[in-house]
Amino acid sequence: MRLRSVLSLAEARAVSRGCLLAVFLVGCSGGQPPVVPQGNDAARAEALPSASSEPEQSASPPNDEEGEDDDDADEVSLDADDAASGTGGDADTARNKLYKMVPGGLDVTIDGVMFHVSTKAKRQGAGWGVVVKVKAESEGDATRYLMSPKAGPLAFATKVTQSEKLLTEIGDERDGEGEKTVAPDEPLEFERSWPPKGTKPLSGGQELELQVGLWGLGREPGKTRAVKGFVVVKVVAPRGRPAKAYVNPPS
Repeated sequence: MRLRSVLSLAEARAVSRGCLLAVFLVGCSGGQPPVVPQGNDAARAEALPSASSEPEQSASPPNDEEGEDDDDADEVSLDADDAASGTGGDADTARNKLYKMVPGGLDVTIDGVMFHVSTKAKRQGAGWGVVVKVKAESEGDATRYLMSPKAGPLAFATKVTQSEKLLTEIGDERDGEGEKTVAPDEPLEFERSWPPKGTKPLSGGQELELQVGLWGLGREPGKTRAVKGFVVVKVVAPRGRPAKAYVNPPS
């Protein structure tokens, strides 16, 4: 009886070892056990957004002016009207105008010619007039040509005001055709006065504005084109005092 109990105990242990071995084999043959997320690992299990191959879109609107040239870098003004109103020669080329205030007047450089412009108010009967004087000099070896009708190379457009009220506004008309030459080492001097015959001079309290141009400037004889906006001359005639004249670049 005692021997049977011992055998039964040995058999039970053998069976228990066999079961444990079977469990171990089953666990090994079933692959890796599932991983249980711990702590913040559960958040990492969420799907990440995939990287897009498309470029990011900007929230700001595109700048339409980007890449445009800045034409305002050059301070020398170009007179487009001169190019548009050509009468031959270099009519399609805009001409630079360079102005310099000097004692007693104004220097204007155009197409290789330096124009020294001065002005002076003068007594004209009971009122006042003005004379505009110009000395033209070549800056190089080239020769330039000026159109010169009966009144000379200068063109006047006249405006007279009193207490800001417009009294007279008159354009200019060319009478005749002629030509003068500005050659190296041969300066050319010319002038024109206002008022012309038959026009009243300035009286006390009035102001005169002359828009002065050149009838024509060119590099070849007979091929000139007008220079608009050459200079502006103003004359102020205060009551009971002498009039004064000024010359300035066009505004």
